[in-house]
Amino acid sequence: MHSAILRAEKKATKLRIGSEEFLNPVRIGVVDSSAESMETLCELLHAFRSVKVVGTGSDGFKALEIVATTHPDLLIVDVDMPELDGIEVASVISYCHSSTKVLLISADSGPAMRERCHRSRAHGFVSKQDLESTLRRFSS
Repeated sequence: MHSAILRAEKKATKLRIGSEEFLNPVRIGVVDSSAESMETLCELLHAFRSVKVVGTGSDGFKALEIVATTHPDLLIVDVDMPELDGIEVASVISYCHSSTKVLLISADSGPAMRERCHRSRAHGFVSKQDLESTLRRFSS
């Protein structure tokens, strides 16, 4: 699993996440227990013309609600959250809403976290340290 899983094609109206391509507009849900991190991520996502943020939340249950009610193409979810963590959310979504792809993010980018995310049912992992620079690279 690559740490920089997001690849966007600036001139095209599609977003590539790993081997998946989404056509315009890509519907994204963002869930992070840190309000500051979530706000920053949403601001960065708004720089993409081909992205629409369809829901935000701060815990695992809100993540499941967003998926059930808005049917996003992609859910960006923090691993470290109250109630259900991001890995548990990815597992539930893979069974109940398999059309929604899950990208896990975490402030912990160590080998144990990367291995844990790799073993999960998520479609990718990006450390929070790399996420902003990865998104900025594709939105400028």
